[in-house]
Amino acid sequence: MKIFIILFTIIVSIILRAYANNLNSHIAYCDNIQVEQQEDLVIQKLVKLFVTEMNCIISGCLQQWDVQDNRVKYSIAWQEQCGPVIYG
Repeated sequence: MKIFIILFTIIVSIILRAYANNLNSHIAYCDNIQVEQQEDLVIQKLVKLFVTEMNCIISGCLQQWDVQDNRVKYSIAWQEQCGPVIYG
């Protein structure tokens, strides 16, 4: 039983460390997309908020798509399906 508790503690510690690193890291843009600093700050905050709220794991870069009428949309790859799909 004591070994189980130790292993469980180690596993949880590793998962939490990886999760914290994921939240603190900058999410890259695909295809060397350049965005303005203010736009980047907003996008980074929104994605990280979504990651936190939905317990998602990012598995890719931010892909820019559907650029029309001065509106740009981004998508991101997740390690697995998580949370609701957001259209907008």
